[in-house]
Amino acid sequence: MTPTELLIGQITAVERSLVRASDSLDTQEKAVSSALRKRVRGRFGNDLLGLRNRCQSLRDRIRGGASAEVGWGQLDKLQADASDLLRECLAFLEGGLVRAAGLDGGAC
Repeated sequence: MTPTELLIGQITAVERSLVRASDSLDTQEKAVSSALRKRVRGRFGNDLLGLRNRCQSLRDRIRGGASAEVGWGQLDKLQADASDLLRECLAFLEGGLVRAAGLDGGAC
Protein backbone atom coordinates (compact mmCIF):
# COMPACT_ATOMS: atom_id res chain seq x y z
CA MET A 1 0.00 0.00 0.00
CA THR A 2 1.39 3.37 -0.99
CA PRO A 3 1.41 6.37 1.35
CA THR A 4 -1.25 8.00 -0.83
CA GLU A 5 -3.50 4.95 -0.62
CA LEU A 6 -3.01 4.85 3.13
CA LEU A 7 -3.92 8.53 3.40
CA ILE A 8 -7.06 8.05 1.33
CA GLY A 9 -8.00 5.10 3.52
CA GLN A 10 -7.66 7.23 6.64
CA ILE A 11 -9.77 10.00 5.12
CA THR A 12 -12.44 7.43 4.25
CA ALA A 13 -12.37 6.07 7.81
CA VAL A 14 -13.06 9.56 9.20
CA GLU A 15 -15.90 10.00 6.75
CA ARG A 16 -17.45 6.65 7.71
CA SER A 17 -17.38 7.66 11.38
CA LEU A 18 -19.25 10.84 10.50
CA VAL A 19 -21.86 8.86 8.55
CA ARG A 20 -22.36 6.49 11.50
CA ALA A 21 -22.84 9.44 13.85
CA SER A 22 -25.41 10.94 11.50
CA ASP A 23 -27.25 7.63 11.27
CA SER A 24 -27.22 7.27 15.06
CA LEU A 25 -28.73 10.71 15.52
CA ASP A 26 -31.47 9.79 13.05
CA THR A 27 -32.38 6.49 14.72
CA GLN A 28 -32.56 7.46 18.39
CA GLU A 29 -36.26 8.36 18.41
CA LYS A 30 -36.94 6.82 21.83
CA ALA A 31 -34.00 8.49 23.52
CA VAL A 32 -34.66 12.10 22.53
CA SER A 33 -37.92 13.99 22.18
CA SER A 34 -38.80 14.91 18.61
CA ALA A 35 -38.70 18.68 19.29
CA LEU A 36 -35.24 18.53 20.82
CA ARG A 37 -34.01 16.12 18.16
CA LYS A 38 -35.13 18.50 15.40
CA ARG A 39 -33.36 21.48 16.98
CA VAL A 40 -30.13 19.63 17.64
CA ARG A 41 -30.24 17.61 14.43
CA GLY A 42 -30.02 20.78 12.35
CA ARG A 43 -26.88 21.89 14.10
CA PHE A 44 -25.26 18.47 14.17
CA GLY A 45 -26.38 17.81 10.60
CA ASN A 46 -24.70 20.96 9.33
CA ASP A 47 -21.48 20.26 11.21
CA LEU A 48 -21.39 16.61 10.13
CA LEU A 49 -22.07 17.55 6.51
CA GLY A 50 -19.34 20.19 6.60
CA LEU A 51 -16.80 17.68 7.86
CA ARG A 52 -17.89 15.10 5.29
CA ASN A 53 -17.44 17.72 2.57
CA ARG A 54 -13.94 18.41 3.89
CA CYS A 55 -13.19 14.68 3.68
CA GLN A 56 -14.35 14.56 0.07
CA SER A 57 -12.43 17.69 -0.84
CA LEU A 58 -9.21 16.41 0.72
CA ARG A 59 -9.61 13.02 -0.95
CA ASP A 60 -10.19 14.73 -4.32
CA ARG A 61 -7.09 16.91 -3.89
CA ILE A 62 -4.95 13.90 -3.01
CA ARG A 63 -6.27 11.90 -5.97
CA GLY A 64 -5.60 14.97 -8.12
CA GLY A 65 -1.92 14.85 -7.28
CA ALA A 66 -1.61 17.05 -4.18
CA SER A 67 1.28 16.25 -1.90
CA ALA A 68 0.61 13.39 0.51
CA GLU A 69 2.74 15.20 3.08
CA VAL A 70 0.43 18.21 3.00
CA GLY A 71 -2.55 15.86 2.99
CA TRP A 72 -1.38 14.19 6.22
CA GLY A 73 -1.26 17.59 7.91
CA GLN A 74 -4.75 18.42 6.74
CA LEU A 75 -5.98 15.00 7.81
CA ASP A 76 -4.64 15.64 11.31
CA LYS A 77 -6.77 18.79 11.61
CA LEU A 78 -9.77 17.04 10.07
CA GLN A 79 -9.48 14.14 12.53
CA ALA A 80 -9.26 16.54 15.47
CA ASP A 81 -12.34 18.45 14.35
CA ALA A 82 -14.24 15.22 13.70
CA SER A 83 -13.29 13.81 17.11
CA ASP A 84 -14.59 16.91 18.85
CA LEU A 85 -17.92 16.72 17.04
CA LEU A 86 -18.25 12.95 17.48
CA ARG A 87 -17.70 13.33 21.24
CA GLU A 88 -20.41 15.97 21.34
CA CYS A 89 -22.83 13.74 19.39
CA LEU A 90 -22.09 10.85 21.72
CA ALA A 91 -22.68 12.98 24.80
CA PHE A 92 -26.00 14.16 23.38
CA LEU A 93 -27.11 10.60 22.66
CA GLU A 94 -25.95 9.38 26.08
CA GLY A 95 -27.91 12.17 27.76
CA GLY A 96 -31.02 11.27 25.82
CA LEU A 97 -30.72 7.61 26.73
CA VAL A 98 -30.15 8.42 30.40
CA ARG A 99 -33.21 10.66 30.37
CA ALA A 100 -35.36 8.10 28.53
CA ALA A 101 -34.38 5.39 31.01
CA GLY A 102 -35.23 7.67 33.96
CA LEU A 103 -31.71 7.38 35.34
CA ASP A 104 -31.31 11.12 35.74
CA GLY A 105 -33.80 11.34 38.60
CA GLY A 106 -35.64 14.10 36.75
CA ALA A 107 -32.59 16.39 36.68
CA CYS A 108 -32.51 16.60 32.88
